Amino acid sequence: MRGFRQGGVSAYDPADASFKRALTARSRSTIVLATNDKLGQHAPHRVLGVDALTQIVVEHDADADLVRDLTKVGATIARADPQDPRGQR
Repeated sequence: MRGFRQGGVSAYDPADASFKRALTARSRSTIVLATNDKLGQHAPHRVLGVDALTQIVVEHDADADLVRDLTKVGATIARADPQDPRGQR
C-alpha cells in the first residue's frame, strides 16, 4: 500500500495494485495497517475502496481529522496501542 485516504487504498505500481486486488477479492476479510505516513496520501492506481475493508488499524497518534474522515465514510478504525520505549506497555 502506498496511499490511503477516504477513497481507499492505492498503489504506485499497476502490477502491485492488480495483485492486491486479486488477493482481497479472494479474502473473507481485509484489514489494512495504515501508518501515519500513508494516511491522507494517494497513489495513481486504485486497489480498493474503504467499503471493501473489514478494518483499518492506525497508529496510536494518527491524525484525528483523517481518522474522523475515514469513519464518516464507513470505515471501522482500531488504534494501535502506544509502545513503551523499553518494549513494555
